[in-house]
Parts: sequence; C-alpha cells; structure tokens
Amino acid sequence: MVIFALALPAIALPRTIQTSTQENSSYRATALEVKTECSEIEPRKAIARLTWKVAGIPGSEQRVAVTVYRDGFETGKFETTGSLPPDQFSLIWNKVDPGVIHYYRVLTLHGIVWTPSNTATFDGPTCVADLQPRP
Repeated sequence: MVIFALALPAIALPRTIQTSTQENSSYRATALEVKTECSEIEPRKAIARLTWKVAGIPGSEQRVAVTVYRDGFETGKFETTGSLPPDQFSLIWNKVDPGVIHYYRVLTLHGIVWTPSNTATFDGPTCVADLQPRP
C-alpha cells in the first residue's frame, strides 16, 4: 500500500521518544530504503519513495519524520506525517529539496513510547522540465 503524504510542520509528538537500543530492536522499523525520482505529473518536482520493514512487534501506529538538518531530530527541526497504520511499509514523500541531503526515520508507537528506527539518508534529485520540441 502506498499513501501519498503531505509534509506537515514539525509537531511535538505527545508521547515519549525512546532511544534505540539492542533490547528494543524488535519494536522498531528496519531496512529503510529510498528511491528518489522526478514526478511524472509535475515538472521539476522531486519525490522520494520511502520503504521500510515494519517492526517485528508492530505497534499501534507509525509516523515518518524527515529533516534536512543533521541534528534535526535532536533539535526538533523536522517534519512528520500524521498517523500511519501499523502495517504500512511505504510512503511517497513529496517535499524533497533538490541537491540537499535528507534524513528520515520511522517512529513506531508501543503503548505510550515512540520507538525510532535507525536513520536513513537520501539526496534530493534535481529535476528539469521536460522540453517538448516546438511544432
């Protein structure tokens, strides 16, 4: 299932974010991958197809967080999706800055604790408009 996501402004997650440790590794998403490309619909618009493996012990919901700052997750400078189903494993992120490194992670909610995945990175592609020859 692929859901298109609108990038929302950084919001405070209402629950605790736990740091990833060996003891909670089955509670976090893994195998984060990214494929960047240019939109077939909008010229000069870059998109990122994010995929991941759902946590071994799925939570009650997930969120995807993206930042262009190396310390964005620690300083609160990130954007996030709204609530995603616990079995979702892919997302199209449509707020991609060309030529910029982006960082993303998946947060999985277990009880009142958000468990973050490891962080993956991707470069925003530069998309040029399709030039059609004039008749």
